[in-house]
Amino acid sequence: MKKIFVYATDENFVYYTAVSIVSLLRHNSGVTVVVLSDGLSSSSKLFLASRVSSYGGEFLYFDVSKQIRTLSNLGYNGYTSFLTYARIFIGDCLVGCNDRVLYLDGDTLVDGDLSSLFDFDLRGKPLAFAPDCMPSAYRSVISMSLNRPYFNAGVMLVDLARFRSSRVKSRFLRYLSMSRGVGVFPDQDIFNRFFFDEIVVLPPQYNFITHWFLFDFPGIKRIVKSPVGFTEVDFLSARRKPLIFHFLGNTLGRPWFSSSRHPLASLYRYNARLAGVPPSVVNRKGGFSFVYRLQYFLWRFLPQSVFNVFCSWLYRVHIFLRYRA
Repeated sequence: MKKIFVYATDENFVYYTAVSIVSLLRHNSGVTVVVLSDGLSSSSKLFLASRVSSYGGEFLYFDVSKQIRTLSNLGYNGYTSFLTYARIFIGDCLVGCNDRVLYLDGDTLVDGDLSSLFDFDLRGKPLAFAPDCMPSAYRSVISMSLNRPYFNAGVMLVDLARFRSSRVKSRFLRYLSMSRGVGVFPDQDIFNRFFFDEIVVLPPQYNFITHWFLFDFPGIKRIVKSPVGFTEVDFLSARRKPLIFHFLGNTLGRPWFSSSRHPLASLYRYNARLAGVPPSVVNRKGGFSFVYRLQYFLWRFLPQSVFNVFCSWLYRVHIFLRYRA
């Protein structure tokens, strides 16, 4: 079976995507890397292609500008960049391919062999995601059931044959036009709200978000309140050997900022050097505001149980102030 990995990036995120690609190729062979974009410069395409080829991989590039423009025709204005929806068009780009593909956000770092994902039991379903740590109050904002976990869409395992036969793309676009950007993460929220019955849960080691460094399992349960999506045994196993790190948000500071306190900042910069990324790109200023610095300070010096209580309260305050939920 071919091992196909998909990224979506623009000019602003090319270097960070290159770091993720190099980390992937260092641990996985026989790989095809597919990059989706709404238009990269020739030099950026060449930069990515050369990194893939230097590790013996195959590089494919697809411009999805035309597909993304259909989103504005639906009357939806987006919340950051329409490129976040590029993954919906994977089936259109890989015509004739009915294999599994793994979509990865550009702010991920791979630290192991991912072959097991291509044999992972999808139980006849088209999609698999790992759980996020979204508080239960946020679920009410997007009218999602409180009796199921909330998934993070930064790592998405897709069975292309079932993805097409289930009409995931057309249904997603219909729901998108209905949602009009309700919530912070419209793409991720739509998967969680409307496609839950078609999603298999991935273990957390395949999408080890920064929050998993901060909390123990009781702390996660306190914050999420609704079903977490994995057991304490799963969580401890993931902590021992994470395979995909995901630097979502600014918790602990993303590793390309010089102020970052992320435990993997040095490993990230090592992969950046291998990828030929300019040092200035991974030593940026900013990215670690007062709130996140305070969270880091409390994590370092408070007992874990006290930290859990404080942060669960802080998250509830944030959701209330933003959504009155």
